[in-house]
Parts: sequence; structure tokens; C-alpha cells
Amino acid sequence: MRGKILVRWIVASVVLTALLGGAVTAQGFRPPEPSPPDILWPFAEEGQAEGMASLQTWNVGRIGRATLPTRAVAVQGIYAYVGVGPYLVVLNVSDPTNLREVGRTDAMPDIVQDVAVAGNYAYVADGRGGLRVIDISVIDISNPSAPREVGFYPDCNAVYVAVQGEFAYLAGGGLFIVNISDPEQPELVSQVEMPDYAYVNKVVVVGNLAYCVAYSYQFDIFGIVDATDPYSPTLVSSRRIGTLIYDIAIAGDYAYLATWGFGLYVFYIADPSNPVEVGYYYHLFGWATGVAVQGDYAYVVSGLRTLRVINIADPYQPVLVGTYDISGEILRVVAAGQQLYIASGNEGLQVFSGAGSDTLIRAGSYRPVLEFLGVAARGFYAYITEGYSGLYKISAYYPTSPRVEAFYHSPGNWDATPSEDYVFVAAEWRGLCIVDASHPFDLTEVVCLDTPGIAMDVAVSGEYAYLADYYDEDKIGVLRIFHVADLSSPYEVGFYKMNDMMEGWVVGVAVAGEYAYLACFHGGLRVIHIADPAHPTEAGSFATPGDAWDVAVAGEFVYVANRGDNGGGLSIIHIANPEEPIQVGYLPLPDEAYAVAVQDPYVYVAGADGLHVIDMTEIANPQEVGFYKTMGKAMDVAADGGYIYVADQREGLLVLRFMPHHAYLPLVMRNSP
Repeated sequence: MRGKILVRWIVASVVLTALLGGAVTAQGFRPPEPSPPDILWPFAEEGQAEGMASLQTWNVGRIGRATLPTRAVAVQGIYAYVGVGPYLVVLNVSDPTNLREVGRTDAMPDIVQDVAVAGNYAYVADGRGGLRVIDISVIDISNPSAPREVGFYPDCNAVYVAVQGEFAYLAGGGLFIVNISDPEQPELVSQVEMPDYAYVNKVVVVGNLAYCVAYSYQFDIFGIVDATDPYSPTLVSSRRIGTLIYDIAIAGDYAYLATWGFGLYVFYIADPSNPVEVGYYYHLFGWATGVAVQGDYAYVVSGLRTLRVINIADPYQPVLVGTYDISGEILRVVAAGQQLYIASGNEGLQVFSGAGSDTLIRAGSYRPVLEFLGVAARGFYAYITEGYSGLYKISAYYPTSPRVEAFYHSPGNWDATPSEDYVFVAAEWRGLCIVDASHPFDLTEVVCLDTPGIAMDVAVSGEYAYLADYYDEDKIGVLRIFHVADLSSPYEVGFYKMNDMMEGWVVGVAVAGEYAYLACFHGGLRVIHIADPAHPTEAGSFATPGDAWDVAVAGEFVYVANRGDNGGGLSIIHIANPEEPIQVGYLPLPDEAYAVAVQDPYVYVAGADGLHVIDMTEIANPQEVGFYKTMGKAMDVAADGGYIYVADQREGLLVLRFMPHHAYLPLVMRNSP
């Protein structure tokens, strides 16, 4: 585009994000770790929209992005074991410039917080899922049984794990010591609490000593536990630290603490009963979120996308010798051999060569291939489904830095619809699932109602939920209606089944007034009268130009996203008389269209090539006025509060904004004027 405009972030927006941001993890509330994006905003001049479709992106900018966070990494031999959302992914890292995925577990109950590897097993701190023991003796991507879970200890909110001999040490409120001599039956043998009711959230074990980091609302605690007898451990010392401690590394007689606001603390720990602070490195924006030590160097990472190399040859006087920019929210750093492995949230795993020296070289990176399918938005939250793991609740209060705050483990989810404090999930083979989302950092299943078909979409109106059940055992499409006034005991009150396969399979549903509008694949649009939910009847239909994949309704019009052999399109259908729907407009698109959302006067269409923005000012003459090229297929779209939320099959949640004809500096806060 000739009139392309580049809008860059100014320092004030970065600082404001830092001051106002916030993060909640399985460990509880922690200070912000903002990662303001670099945003390109290409704009079309007035009258220049014609011909713009050949460009990759125009008039739409990306505000933020969220995907399954990469939070944990451990290395053994030529393999790295990486926590990606609820998965443990195994990478061959023999060539750090070419990281190859060679194995992946099934989704675990919660998001992986940490991982430790010993021998043939990986030990995963899985948040509310406790300790999970994974057999890694066979790594073969062609073998779906490897790696596989063989045992677990559930009674701990495990956020960090260390392994020494026959015992696993879990940080999760207290310090839990678990006997793992039988990996299939881990057994708790003892527990240690910290002073001031501090919550243990990090642990490193060297020899018979466990070095713990814990936080409370008054002070953070650096505690040392003597575990010579794991059945009767003893807290031998504790030090109150006047700031928040994010990470800890032990090297020789020294402990290195990564802190918020004060950078790196150094403690002399030759006498475990009396650790003494001997040095520190302080720097501006001291968000030290992780630390690793190799040789004479400490590698300190921060949430501000920075990796600092600090010479600690003299631990009493640490000296900064190098700084590197890192993409993404940095959550963990691990040194192994000559490599540094950085778990960087939405940006996956990044590898630097040169560990043990003051010069690092970017070697390689890994971003997982996932299967995002659906998205919905309500207020300051977006909900996104990943086909093999479940539903994710994402805080979008700061749309520049959306982040996963809760996870509902339910493999096979397709789409979701929030309603008040609950989310209704079309959970494929599991049917309709209702999830309590009232707690900001938790998603809890209330009930699942099995159905004969494959639940693909759900709409909620009043006391009823309407489920697009694809097709039943006869391979005939079905709309199912559930009474959900009492969410503790919902029940099916009625259903409408197509007469035969030719009338289509139900893949999308929207409800307005006394009618449900169904996207029925090759059966086009079907209009169902639902005034009597126990006895729904067909009122009308329209044969769309392509396979109808999704439907949205606004006022007297229904918008249908079509798929076809030669691309896709958007059908605009007048429904003033629902018994005789009439197509009054159509816009062909270059590729398949999967989903549609309405935010007057615009319609947003998600498709195989990206997001299309359609101006519906003239219903009979819809005009494409913006486009965003996605990395993968745009599987679903939602609109709320001036933002567009896209489920990119590969990238996860994209937060976009349509801003035609003029430059726009993205706002930091959702409710900014």
C-alpha cells in the first residue's frame, strides 16, 4: 500500500503498562510483567480500498496476542522437556539451531508450571493437577504412547519441583516431600511450612538441603530446609526479604535470588543456619523474573523482554557485562552445557548459545503447533478453545498483554458462549458442558450433558441453551434445546432433527426472539421456530451459495459464513419474514469462511486466509474495508468493546482493532477514552 503508516509505541505507553499491569498465576498475585508489542498499522486512504485485497494486512492492527504459555523447561542429554500450556513437549536439541518436536503428552489437568527430569522420568508440577510422573524412557513421535503419564500425587497445588534421589520436592503452599521410589505410586512423606504463613513457590535441592522461596503479604522468605531425613525435615533458617522473590539459583556457597524491584541478591550460604547477604546487582526496571548460573556468570531475565549477563566471579561485586533483547514474556531461564533455554510465554522456547561466557548468540527457537478452534468475549475476558486440551479464560483488561488466567481441562472442545458467570461449552463428543467462571482465576465444571451427536456450537437465550449437535447416530443434523434456569440440574426439553442428510449437518446456531437460525453445512440456512422449546418446528430455509459454516443475527438480517470449492463468501439474508428468508446481498471471498460476528455497522468474517472486515452500511452492496492476514487459519471471531478477537488455529488468541483512514496509537487500558 502506497500510503502505509508506521505507528510505534512511545515510552509513556510502556511505562503506563508497567505501572498498571498485573499478573496472576498458579502461585497467586504477582506484579506486572508487561510485554508491549511492536505494531504495524497499514492504512488505506479514502477511496483506495479497491485492490487492497492483494495485500496481507490493511486497516486492521494487532493489539495483543495470547496462546498457551511456555512456562517451564528442563534439559537432559539431547532432549529438552518443555511445559506448553497443559502439555509436556519433548524437543530434540542436539542441534540448537534446529529444535525438533519428538514427543508430546496428552493434556494434563492444569497448566504445566515446572518440570524436573531424572533418569527415565519427568516430574511435572502441574498446578492444581499436583505432581504428574511421565515415563520418558521411549521418545518416538510415531508412538502415541510415548511419553505417557504413569503416576501422580494430586494433593498439592504444585508450582515448582525438584528431584533428589528417591524424593521429589514440591513447592505449593508448603514444601511437600514425596517418595517417588515407585513412580506409579508417589507418596507424601513430610511437609514443611514457612514462617508468616508464607506460600512456598520455588525450591532448589542441593545435597541434603532444600532452598525455598516463599511469599506472604508482608515479606518474602528465603528459607533453608535440612532434608537429611526426608521423613523428618527441619527448617534451619529463614530470612525475610523486603521485596518479591521470583527465582533462585544455587552455585557453590552462594544463592542468587531474582527479585522484583531490586534486581539480583547474592547470599553466602556456607553456613545454612546463617545465610548472609553479601552482594547485589540493581538495575532500572528491576523485574528479575528468572536466574540461571553457569561458571562465572549469572543470566538474569526480566518481564521487560531483557536478558542480562552478570559477571559473578566476585559474588560480592556483581558486574553487568551484557544485555540482550528477548521477545515475549520471560518466565524461566535454564543453563545446560553451552546453551541457555528461555521459556518465554507466548513466544515459546528460545535458545542462546554461549552459556558460561559473556557473549551469547541466538541459536534457535520453538513455537508449538496447536489446534485453536473457538473464541468468545465478554467484558474484560476472552474464552478460547483448544481442540485437544480444553477451554482457556484470558484476561483482556490490558488488550496489549492478554494472558491465560484459568484453564478447564476438557479435550475435544469446539466452541463456547459466556453468559453471566458461566460458560456454555460445545464439547464435541462430551456434549454440552457448563463451566463456572465466576472466580477470576478458576474454571470449574458444573455439569456435562452427553448428546448422541458432536456438539459444535451453542447459543444461550433466557432460560434455554441451544446446541448445534452436528449429526446423530443416523448422520442427520440435530438442534437440541436445554432448560438451564437451574444450572445444577439442566435438562433437555426438546430437539429438532432434520428430515434427512440432504437438509444438512448443524454446525452453527444463533438465536433471536422466537427463532433459532442454523448453519447446516450443505443444507444452507434453516430457520427453526422455538416459541415452544419442547416442540420446535422448521419455519423456513435458504440454500446458501456454499456450505453454511456459521451464522450471526442482528436486527432483520442474518449473516452466514460460507465455504465452497472455489473460496467462500458472506451471505446477507433478510428475515423480516422468517418463513421466507431472502438473500439481499453477497460478498465473495478468496478463501473458505468459517465464522462471522457483527458489530454494527461492520461484519467480521474469519476464514482460511485471515480476518475480513465488511462494511454493511449498504446491505445490498457490502464492501470489504479491512483485512488481517493470520499465520494459520482464522477459525472463529468475536467482537466486544471495540476489539476483535480471533481464534487463529496456530497463533491462539489475536486481539485486533479496525481503524480506517487515520493513524491510531493503541490504548493501554480497555476502558480508556
